Amino acid sequence: MLALPLRFDLIPSIELAQFILIVALVNVFLALFNLLPGMPLDGGQLVMALVWKVTGRAHRGWTVAGYLGQVLAVGVVAWVLVRPLFLDGRIPRLWEVAWVVLLFRSMWQGASAAKLRGVVLRALTGRSAADVATPVTYLLPSTPVGSAATAGTDVLAPDATGQPAFLATAVAISAVASQRPETPLSGVLSRVDLG
Repeated sequence: MLALPLRFDLIPSIELAQFILIVALVNVFLALFNLLPGMPLDGGQLVMALVWKVTGRAHRGWTVAGYLGQVLAVGVVAWVLVRPLFLDGRIPRLWEVAWVVLLFRSMWQGASAAKLRGVVLRALTGRSAADVATPVTYLLPSTPVGSAATAGTDVLAPDATGQPAFLATAVAISAVASQRPETPLSGVLSRVDLG
């Protein structure tokens, strides 16, 4: 096999220097853009942490950073698409429109996810698992529904491997137990994905 040596002296040094400068400037621009204060950017993480620290409430940090991220997303659209119309008197190019649509979508989704996380955290603030959990009784599928009805709870049952895989509500168990108490629990079980 013939190996060709790399010859950097064939590339004009001025073009290499320009290329390195362009790459460096793009990286600086991306780093500064990423510091803007809104989710999903790193600046949004800083805002979220700061609001959380000041208020003592995580959900407020996520919500504020989410709203700021949506404002930034709209600002990016205005900067790239609206500004050229009013300041330069030109219609934005197709590549500018495509770029800003992709960027807007990504930023809007990240900001919306942050706001949703804030809503969920607010709903869970001050609650324990016992507050939101429903008690269940663990029984074998062969258990008669008459016996299962005495528990008065939903029933979780294992599959052939012993893993919890089936669920029956207390209402369904009571309805069958009042008519046919000897029916096996497997007759009212439904498969669930406990993921």
